[in-house]
Amino acid sequence: MKRIINFFKKLFHPVKPVIPEIIVPIDDDPIDDDPIIENPVIPVVPEIIIPIDTNVKMSKNFTLLELIKSATAEKYKISNLPNDEQIEHLKTLCTMCLQPVRDLYGLPIIVNNGFRSPELNLAMKNDGYIVSENSQHLKGEAADIRDAQIRNNKNLFDTIYKYGVFDQLIWEDGNDSYPDWVHVSCIKTGNRKEILRLKNGSTIYRKYDMVKWSS
Repeated sequence: MKRIINFFKKLFHPVKPVIPEIIVPIDDDPIDDDPIIENPVIPVVPEIIIPIDTNVKMSKNFTLLELIKSATAEKYKISNLPNDEQIEHLKTLCTMCLQPVRDLYGLPIIVNNGFRSPELNLAMKNDGYIVSENSQHLKGEAADIRDAQIRNNKNLFDTIYKYGVFDQLIWEDGNDSYPDWVHVSCIKTGNRKEILRLKNGSTIYRKYDMVKWSS
């Protein structure tokens, strides 16, 4: 009888299996065993370039495109794009000088040349233009402007001379009756109100009384 009872105990209460202990070796100095990667490849994150909206207005009648376009830049495929600081200078030039003059003048003002990148400035010099290495065009502080009728350039010059806020005002080439174009610069503070004339390749100081230049 006892044997029968033991048989049924074993049948309904099986013996738990013995799981062998697994021993994982400990690495006392894991760093020494790690593979050394020479000249690891560092992923290059591409530069994100935010395009400039060249149609944005610097003032009521002047756009950024007008102030950066250049026949020389197009000729040599030069990217003539200003940075944020230079754009702010162009806004100052427009809001403090060009736009008030445009409002008083009452006629469209054509921008021959505004901002110049260093590459464009050099290209113009190589093409025979008279440019300065320290030109205010490089900072976005100057523009060469004209009327659609060359004979009206004197009226444009006189309007700036009499009413405008400017740092430098230059009668560019032409003759004693009217310039070929007008160079004007303007900065936020400290404008010098210099009156100059470009003649025979040299910029000279001359007194001007809206009638004639001094000799």
